[in-house]
Amino acid sequence: MVHGGHVAVVDTPGALQEALSEWLREADVVVIPTRTTSRDIEPLMRMRKAVFKHSRAKIVYVMNGWNRFKASRDFMEWFEGLAGDQTVVTLPQSEAFVLPTARPSRRR
Repeated sequence: MVHGGHVAVVDTPGALQEALSEWLREADVVVIPTRTTSRDIEPLMRMRKAVFKHSRAKIVYVMNGWNRFKASRDFMEWFEGLAGDQTVVTLPQSEAFVLPTARPSRRR
């Protein structure tokens, strides 16, 4: 625990604004959440580029919705090579939320 420290949490969309560079210069840690799909590569890479350009902060990547399917596994294999020694955390996709709710049919 750090006494007298300051914590600021800034939540941004994948489409970055120029003012974000000021926050990045002050950051000690930047958390970059993303999903493990090809559609998420562009905003992920844009955010990485901004962090590398404006900050020396430690990066923690949070992979939301990781699942057991090949596309997710391929994404993680590609990304872990890119992330190197940076922290990568996976949040598994809960299949219970994805599958439609089954309801018993009512026969008359």
